[in-house]
Amino acid sequence: MDCPLCKSSDNINLFHTYPSFKLLECKACELLFQTEAEHINEQDMVQAIYNESWIKMREQYAHLTFQDHATFNTLQLEMFAPQKGRLLEIGSGTGEFLHMAKHAGWDVTGLEPSSLSCRYAMQHYQLELIPTILTDELANRLEPFEAIAIWHVLEHVPKPVAFLNQVADLLKDDGVLFFSVPNLKSFMNTSYGAHSPIFTEVDHLYHYSEKSIPLLLEHTPFSIEALFTRQLANQLEQIYRKKFGASSLKLEAKMALMSNLQGQGKGHEICCVARKRNNK
Repeated sequence: MDCPLCKSSDNINLFHTYPSFKLLECKACELLFQTEAEHINEQDMVQAIYNESWIKMREQYAHLTFQDHATFNTLQLEMFAPQKGRLLEIGSGTGEFLHMAKHAGWDVTGLEPSSLSCRYAMQHYQLELIPTILTDELANRLEPFEAIAIWHVLEHVPKPVAFLNQVADLLKDDGVLFFSVPNLKSFMNTSYGAHSPIFTEVDHLYHYSEKSIPLLLEHTPFSIEALFTRQLANQLEQIYRKKFGASSLKLEAKMALMSNLQGQGKGHEICCVARKRNNK
């Protein structure tokens, strides 16, 4: 089977067989991918996974979503798109990021295929999300945006190159794309191996690294402005115990480890900021 990213056929190995899917590994570009990734029905996958239990989990940990993700991601907007304007988030979940971006001065629009998530965002944040995945029909109706955010969505997209080119069409020239994905080379993945919770998720169709992301964007109109990994401190203790058998980490040791992992590109997620090239 050819790699869907670099098209190599000589460097593909079986990474692991799980109960309902297989992961293949491309040694040439460091992409992990499910064998049937390109044929997954996104809408069916959303309805199966993002159910009432998922909503209850999101509500229980809303404070962490704000603290660990929405706050940081809103700061990225200020750093790379301080002029503000129209912002589209694809895969808005329960709406915490858009809630903060709106109050930071952005004119926000959100797409979220889970009807339960849309209801939650309206009830809690008065956000009227559009209940759908991104389609050609919808894209033709939307006006161009100054910025688009897709936090932890790209790993679920069956055809990422086509998707990113569709996203580019929705951006103004010189507009900014923000996205994050789980890091293939993270401390969690190297500690747990093939049984990492990131690898066993059936809806994680692709697993990207800092090597494969630039290769992916080569097939799009985007130029990378920032690419880095980030590690959350509150995840470290459990992982550290798994890898080294230690009972606990002191605060100073935990923060040193977090900094070390980010410095080595082993944080839990990859964050990318890319600008749409002006071809005129």
